[in-house]
Amino acid sequence: TGLRELAQAAGVGLAVDGEALTLSPESRQLCEEYDLDPFGVISSGALLIGCAPDSAPGIASALEAAGVRSTRVAEVMDLEHGLQILEDGETHPLVKYPVDEITKLFA
Repeated sequence: TGLRELAQAAGVGLAVDGEALTLSPESRQLCEEYDLDPFGVISSGALLIGCAPDSAPGIASALEAAGVRSTRVAEVMDLEHGLQILEDGETHPLVKYPVDEITKLFA
């Protein structure tokens, strides 16, 4: 959802690498236990950085030096490309969640 918000604010499309997205063991367990889609659950504490491709290595190095793990998860595309995610060798549209998945717990 954060990737969608970032792309929409910038007026661009995204090619998201689903294999690069990570989920902590605790988050995975909770999502499985409560039948929540991790793509629709709030990611408090996550930092999304949009930058020029040639700036990425320097940013990643600075984050690593500060003890912060970083991963390239998407590539900016033309708006016409839309918001696509590649998972298990297949490309499909990035799902849009009208509300955070966590709200299922209170319904």
